[in-house]
Amino acid sequence: MLEATKHGIVEFIEKMKVVRPCLLLAIDSDSRGIFSYAILYRRVKIFNFIYGLEETREHITSLKDKFNNNLLHLAGMPAPPSELVRRSGAALQMQRELQWFQAVERVVHPKCKEELNIDCQKPRELFTITHENLMREGEKWAQETARSFTVVGTLIATIMFAAAFTVPGGNNQFTGIPIFLTQKQSNQSSKFWVFAVADAISLLTSSTSVLVFLVILTSRFAEEDFLVLLPIKLIVGLSTLFISVVLQSFHL
Repeated sequence: MLEATKHGIVEFIEKMKVVRPCLLLAIDSDSRGIFSYAILYRRVKIFNFIYGLEETREHITSLKDKFNNNLLHLAGMPAPPSELVRRSGAALQMQRELQWFQAVERVVHPKCKEELNIDCQKPRELFTITHENLMREGEKWAQETARSFTVVGTLIATIMFAAAFTVPGGNNQFTGIPIFLTQKQSNQSSKFWVFAVADAISLLTSSTSVLVFLVILTSRFAEEDFLVLLPIKLIVGLSTLFISVVLQSFHL
């Protein structure tokens, strides 16, 4: 049962629950049971299945192992490397770890947040210590990503800014108005407006992406930032950069 939990074989757990329900209370030499294994190895399906059983819910949420770790302590321990690699980028891996810690935090008793293990560590303190290297790698990854895309965004903004002053067809030497804009009898006027709008939006979005990535480069990178703030910044920066690239291609 414990090996099945370790490898995420939820079908085996479900079958054995019907055949031999008492095996749901199996524990190892460290006094860790199926629910503890599901938390340690980040097995979401087994976690939801065991927690959904009313007959065991009250018992499992108060369990402790022989090191006096409660379930929240176990959630604060780092995930196995095989689970971390499911997400690309150390920053997103850190986000996933924080999300998992909060998920477990919601199902345990509030007093678990303040309980100490054998090393006199609270769950959050244990999480911070064990994820220190991952957070440092996440900061480095985010900065390198932001630095690379800042260069791309700056290049696009420069091209779009220059294009705004070198419009197709040139300008009327007397009025300064673009020549294509005054050609009402052809479709050049409508094409010019497409060019102008695409150029303006591309310039705006590329400038926005550069500003967002500059904000990332100067961020403090606190532990909580990896949960929501940093991913939002990355999404906004990448989205605006993608729009500017598409419009630049359309513009060309």
